[in-house]
Amino acid sequence: MRKIGENRIHGDRIQRRLESLEKNQPWLAEKMGVSIEAVSKWIAGGGVEWKRLVNLSKVLECSLGYLIGEHEDERIAEVVRIMESLRPEGREQIRTSVIFAAAALPKLANGIANAA
Repeated sequence: MRKIGENRIHGDRIQRRLESLEKNQPWLAEKMGVSIEAVSKWIAGGGVEWKRLVNLSKVLECSLGYLIGEHEDERIAEVVRIMESLRPEGREQIRTSVIFAAAALPKLANGIANAA
């Protein structure tokens, strides 16, 4: 039975993020201020307290949704897999490009509407 305030996560996603970041369970345990056993429990699919889940997503450089199993759309999942395969500097460059593109979308939409 799950405790109130805990959320099930996809442990395989924690493991994938650790591999992508070229880190290990002891590193994550130290960053999170928990035991290696706690990290092992998370990877096995155990519950994580909500207050820790936010920090976990920051440490692993991913979204909360990713950790709890969102991004079921295959196209989004593929983008996530590609992003995970990149080195941190590559991820940051793409993240910056996406933010820039998202900011430009309203102007682009206006330009298209005005041209029509």
